[in-house]
Amino acid sequence: MALVGETIGGRYRLLDKLGRGGMGEVWRARDLSLQRDVAVKRSLADGPFRGEKAKQRFLREARLTARIAHPAVPTVHDWGTDDHEDGQTLYLVMELVRGHTLEELLCRQGGRFSCADVVSVADQVADALAHAHRLGVVHRDLKPSNVMLTADGRAKVLDFGIAAALEPDEGEPVLTGTGDLPGTAGFIAPERAKGGPATPSGDFYALGCMLYELLTGKPPLTAGSPWALVYRHIQVVPPPVATHRGDIPPELAALVDSLLAKSPDDRPTADRVRVVARRCLEPSPGSGPGTPRQRTGPVSPPGADQAPRSGVPHREGAAPSPQAPGPQAPNGVASVADRLRRCRELFDQERYSEAYDGYHRLGAQLRRSRPQTDRDVLVCRAGVAACLAELGSSPEALADLERLLPVQQRVLGVHSVEAFDTWFRIAELKARMGRTREARGLLAELRDRQAEVLPDSHERHGRVGALLSRLDRVLGVS
Repeated sequence: MALVGETIGGRYRLLDKLGRGGMGEVWRARDLSLQRDVAVKRSLADGPFRGEKAKQRFLREARLTARIAHPAVPTVHDWGTDDHEDGQTLYLVMELVRGHTLEELLCRQGGRFSCADVVSVADQVADALAHAHRLGVVHRDLKPSNVMLTADGRAKVLDFGIAAALEPDEGEPVLTGTGDLPGTAGFIAPERAKGGPATPSGDFYALGCMLYELLTGKPPLTAGSPWALVYRHIQVVPPPVATHRGDIPPELAALVDSLLAKSPDDRPTADRVRVVARRCLEPSPGSGPGTPRQRTGPVSPPGADQAPRSGVPHREGAAPSPQAPGPQAPNGVASVADRLRRCRELFDQERYSEAYDGYHRLGAQLRRSRPQTDRDVLVCRAGVAACLAELGSSPEALADLERLLPVQQRVLGVHSVEAFDTWFRIAELKARMGRTREARGLLAELRDRQAEVLPDSHERHGRVGALLSRLDRVLGVS
């Protein structure tokens, strides 16, 4: 039994118990080496991680989870074993998240969340899941008690890897009791409940269950016992989420219902979840006189939501694949124009990997013969960053855009629309990553800068104002 003041691993002094998690006790502790507070998850002597194979599996999953470097996943700092008078225990040291779980907030908020808060959670959690899935990590136990929200609206997905560590390798006995559920009743995908393996699609089924409850205050299905509930999730289609609440945007309602599809093949991808969430946070079309419909989704490719202009070449006619150079006109202008247009088309079709390849390859070719400050080179850089954001690499996209903005301001001018667009995308990404106050500050400054040079009816005022209003609601700014 751990005691307040006990030191784990010769470095982490236990301060107070926060509760119990998937592997045992969770403590707030002090890292004596770096002088910071951390969270320590510590296995219990009679817990599930007994025996050498179980310990090795836990350490393997800890190393894998540590690779998930994402804003919506607590950072893993350290892990190991600790010998004491009661025996040997395993511990995992992580970033200390200050906030409340969605389960706690559901109880405090009268049973449901605003639609704006739900799509923010959906966007951040889907982004984290997509990133983890690309690394081969499946959560397996996503539910409201495993997602925390910080005071500024950042979501944190907890306990990645713990459910996987509890599962035996082939030929080993199970670590939990016979008849135990492969997860939490009410969040287990039908194919998983029928004995199938844990898959990324199963995580998105659980996300659908969670979003349904956040929107309505009630789970999609109920039953008198855990196993009866699992059976109902296999056999029964839940009532459409919109039947419980009238103000859910139709596209959001359709997304949640599709996440609960019985067949994994019928569930949307992470890209689709993020696109719908961002559309729900974006300004609606026609927000001002003569405003053209702009592409929704927080990070749009350069030039995708506006008429052709200087610096973004555009030509009518068939466009070759961005991977193929195509016929060369004098100085390669026509080929570059066509390839840039094709990249934008791929992006608009949500074919982000192909668009990324197109922007990346064209940019690399152009840099061999043109200066770094060439307009088309800058367009390619912006396109690469936009694709990275849509593919779930938000930190990399943000870093690229923050490096690009001063170059655009120097080369194209501080009042250029290209610089304004990059500025806006930086704010969008920070909002999406939970850095809400930073995003609001950037948008307020951008609003004032645009007002100096753009006409009152310009579309860019509408999108900045709309996102500012949404962030104000999140932050409670009147």
